[in-house]
Amino acid sequence: MRKTGETQGTEDARISSLQLFALLTIARLVPVTIIFPLVWASPNVQDLWIGAVAALPPSLVFALFVVRLGKAFPGKTIFGILLDLFGPVFGRIVGLGLLTTWFFHLIGLLRSVAEVHVSAIMTETPEVAFIGAVVAAGVYAARAGIEPVAMTTEIVLIAVALFFCQLLLLPLDVANPEHLQPILQHGW
Repeated sequence: MRKTGETQGTEDARISSLQLFALLTIARLVPVTIIFPLVWASPNVQDLWIGAVAALPPSLVFALFVVRLGKAFPGKTIFGILLDLFGPVFGRIVGLGLLTTWFFHLIGLLRSVAEVHVSAIMTETPEVAFIGAVVAAGVYAARAGIEPVAMTTEIVLIAVALFFCQLLLLPLDVANPEHLQPILQHGW
């Protein structure tokens, strides 16, 4: 039991591989479910699969690189690995760049989520109110630590997976290989 004013240490935080899988899956499904319907508004939908196929090999190479780094530096965070690889000064600069990239990515994602909810569900609510509520929930989750968040995502993953499967199954009636023509009609 924690004393008043004592915070939970991150050194002893442990999550299972299933919880990590749930965290990573939900982290990727949220942008996909928001962006996927917007993709169909593109005038060249026939060529979208080329980008997905072309992105797969570099993504797998990067994922294998990250796994190798994790095995080479067991028990260290990404920032600890950066400090070991690049030294105390340049490692902090690279870590700050990584944090900045994540921060701007999350800002864009949060704005997209807010726009979708405000335009589709809560039309009278300003985007700032929705963004503020999500940020407050994120701050509370960060304060609680990764373990409660991981346990929650492990439970939520089932519902999210069911809804995502519906998103994939609904357009199957129009899934026809002929709809992929003409490929590269406007060139590369």
